[in-house]
Amino acid sequence: MKLNARKQRISPLKDKPLRNPGQSLDEELQRLLDEIDNKRQRLTPEDVKLAAYRLSRYIRTS
Repeated sequence: MKLNARKQRISPLKDKPLRNPGQSLDEELQRLLDEIDNKRQRLTPEDVKLAAYRLSRYIRTS
């Protein structure tokens, strides 16, 4: 068993890059946009209460 086995050298010019320039910024921006979109789609109990209150006011005034 060889402890000092030679590793195959990879040319950084010919091999694909591990990350593209600006990739981390794109991923962070996409994460933030997804987080905002998820908050916008969430229906909270306060939303339901407000809708019920407005509906009851609308029915009473009609």
